[in-house]
Amino acid sequence: MTSNGYPLPVPPTVDEHHAQIESYWGRNRITRRTALRGALVGAGAVALVNVPFLKKAFAASGGVSGPSGAIVVGRHLSFAADGGCTPTNAMRITAQAIFPNGVNATGVRAFVRLGRGNGYGRKVEADIVNLIGVVPNAPQGLMAGNQFYVKALLDDLRPGTRYHYRIELSDGTTTGDGSFTTAPDRRGLGRDGEGHVPAPFTFTSFGDHGTNKTPTDPAY
Repeated sequence: MTSNGYPLPVPPTVDEHHAQIESYWGRNRITRRTALRGALVGAGAVALVNVPFLKKAFAASGGVSGPSGAIVVGRHLSFAADGGCTPTNAMRITAQAIFPNGVNATGVRAFVRLGRGNGYGRKVEADIVNLIGVVPNAPQGLMAGNQFYVKALLDDLRPGTRYHYRIELSDGTTTGDGSFTTAPDRRGLGRDGEGHVPAPFTFTSFGDHGTNKTPTDPAY
């Protein structure tokens, strides 16, 4: 491809992007100071572009922000299968809490309200996990941002039961109502024509979980 007789630049490949980032951090130390300095720039840019839209979506789904101005978005649910938990009696919930200044409000805590009706009734304390992503976006420049994720395990649930839930922050920020249904107990699924209980099954799901290690399978 050309423009005015000159060849257009070819977009770099994913491999080339990875090599550039690997080379950059091979020459530049990551310190708390550089990470936080980049975080302020990156988080500010992200806030300017995305927060107005996300606030509208948050409000449209029934969310209300507290004094910190935080919003909670990107709710994800997943079955739990460890520590005595199974898809029939537990559910994990994760969501992103976004604060306008890119920094967690001092002393803010998170909770999940849970119940078989939208009156809830049960209150489960959640963790707020802080992650800082740092990527070079210019020579000697950093693009980074604080990310805060609300995480909670909801256990002691009933099989095959629909639950309502909402996420709350201690400053008064509240999401709209959501719901999920636990997996049914196999013993209650009935039997086929030959008197057999349906067999259990397994499945695998994968996506972009992020990593700071060089891929090796396949290389790059």
